[in-house]
Amino acid sequence: MDAIDFELMETDYHWIIGNPDVYYNETHTESLQDVDAYITNFRMTVDPSTVYSTFNLPSHDEWTLKQKLVFDTVFVLREAVISYSDEMKRKFPGRSLYSLIPGDTIMLDCEDDWTGMPKSPLTRHLTQNLNLHGLTGHITFNEIGNRVDYSISIYSGKGGSMDIKRGEWIQNRSHWEQLYNDELATDVVHLSIDPTWTAGNEIFVVGSVMVSPFMMDVELDYSSTLLEDNERFEGYIPDLMMEIRKVLLNDGLEFEYELVPYDDGQYGYKDLDSEEWSGVIGAVINQEIDIATGPLTITDKREEEVDFTLPISESPVQILVKHPSYIYNTHDFSFTFPLGVEVWCANLVALFFVAGLLWIINRSSTTEWAAVARRGEVHPVNKDNFNFKNALWFVTSSAFLQSYDASPRSNAGRIGAAVWWVFSLLMLSSYCLNLSNYMNVNKQQAFYRTSRDLLQQTEIVYGCVKDGSTYSLLEDAKHGDLRSIYEYMFTNVYDPYVSDIGTGIERVRESNGKYAFLAESALMLNEITESPCNVYLVPEAIGTVRYGLAVQPGSPLRDQLSYAIKVLKENGVLEELDAKWMRPQSECDNYLSTWNKQGLYSLTIVDLKGIYYILLIGVAISLLFFFLELMCYLLLRPRRRYSPMRETMRETHYSFGVQLQRSKENVSNEDERDLKETAELDPTTTSSTKQKQWL
Repeated sequence: MDAIDFELMETDYHWIIGNPDVYYNETHTESLQDVDAYITNFRMTVDPSTVYSTFNLPSHDEWTLKQKLVFDTVFVLREAVISYSDEMKRKFPGRSLYSLIPGDTIMLDCEDDWTGMPKSPLTRHLTQNLNLHGLTGHITFNEIGNRVDYSISIYSGKGGSMDIKRGEWIQNRSHWEQLYNDELATDVVHLSIDPTWTAGNEIFVVGSVMVSPFMMDVELDYSSTLLEDNERFEGYIPDLMMEIRKVLLNDGLEFEYELVPYDDGQYGYKDLDSEEWSGVIGAVINQEIDIATGPLTITDKREEEVDFTLPISESPVQILVKHPSYIYNTHDFSFTFPLGVEVWCANLVALFFVAGLLWIINRSSTTEWAAVARRGEVHPVNKDNFNFKNALWFVTSSAFLQSYDASPRSNAGRIGAAVWWVFSLLMLSSYCLNLSNYMNVNKQQAFYRTSRDLLQQTEIVYGCVKDGSTYSLLEDAKHGDLRSIYEYMFTNVYDPYVSDIGTGIERVRESNGKYAFLAESALMLNEITESPCNVYLVPEAIGTVRYGLAVQPGSPLRDQLSYAIKVLKENGVLEELDAKWMRPQSECDNYLSTWNKQGLYSLTIVDLKGIYYILLIGVAISLLFFFLELMCYLLLRPRRRYSPMRETMRETHYSFGVQLQRSKENVSNEDERDLKETAELDPTTTSSTKQKQWL
């Protein structure tokens, strides 16, 4: 425990504990499972089932080696005494039991010559025909009293795989071969280790799921020669395995491998019914492959079944949504939604009601335009300022805060107009305040930046790959927003899960903004940065997953591969591989253009097409009334050649000519008076000079 306190149990350390008497209690085991150091220790090999069943003992796994040896000592003496007693009974059938037990050995005098310690009568029963199984394994002695035919097991590992049996040291090779009906390798005398656990002199099978950019088939043209073996593949994993091989070769270790694509495309999850693992994880467990690679996420459940190396890469888990510029609002007239249907109807009734009120007041009041015009106080044309048509135009223009031709003259009319103005101002303000919520309804996805944002809305369904890495990340979360997201997806009536990354991206493209996909960005970037550019990856990450290589439980390959990965990380090779394969160049402006990034919050023509419809409808109605008025005028005019435009121009020209003639007469009269006054003041002024002055 002191080593943990002094930070001596990190990844860089490998502890070899030579004393087999070291005892791990439950507290020690739990603490050591949380450290990164690799630990190797030795234990007496024992089959406790025999001795426990013989003496009806409970499990004594927590006993130290000394305690087990004491128990076995008493156990061996008991068997020796029983064997001696049985022999004495056969030789002396009438003697009592106590007289059959051997007494103390007689000590010789010191001055006598030393001839060796006399043997106890039990010695022969301890060294001959004694074959027992105790708490410290197989128990037997040779003729000189030394224990033989025992073995010591070698355990090593770290974390949850700390107690993996790596091999067994055999004291008596012939006894081991006879007991297990097997032969040890000729180059190993006392040590038995599974040769498949060594990383040398063989070709290791490396299995990976075929997914971009981790492992892909090399694209060949017809002029290229066919590639063989590992050259058939490209991507992050082929390059990584090649770099790992270089590191191990530099250290003198032969490391040959064969890349094998895994057919079912699954990374690995445990079936709840059969408790069998699928995918490349299952292939490693079943020893179909030696190393599992690809975007293989390190999770707690997987670490219980296989050993992972140091992480080779990591990827943020991000939210993929439909790009707001490509979301089509199903309601073209959504700009009318800030007010309810009954409000629009009530406002229309109020419009006609106020217009009718102003018309009645204009006809009845003695101070309004109609009465004043009849009395000749204003031009007669003003009598129609507030007929029903003009009154309707007055309240309509006022409702939109526009100018008007004339305002009421009477106090009653002005009060009615003022009340209408207040009503219009309040109604228009209420409409404008709520308008942005409906006009930006398809922009809301651009604001979903965190897991909390997803949880606070109900319009968008969000999901992930079933039993994938992101699913495991959410499932392993014990509390917080990630746990809430998992519970939402688990209980959602709409199935939020997809079978693979490609299906999830396609569902986002076709959802028109109603589905968000949660996955690792490393698996999505190659697809979403290519045309069609209609999806958007929210920059903020809701979590991070780590990718590693998986090997069989207890395999020393993990340490060798972890060492190579560490060297590659320190040399910057992993960073170069990330830059080469994990950060593809985008073909879409959505990820390159600053305007497009800001345009996530801009209204597009798709958002405003309902307003354009209103404009077109209004223009069409205006043109319709224009042609109707023109046709009515042409049909009701007198039957003679008559041009309205020409008549209008003639009348305008005549009126302008009369006004111009009157202006000239007035100017001439004024000039004559000025000349007379000038002549009276200066008689010497000639007529020509006066003409010039006038000019």
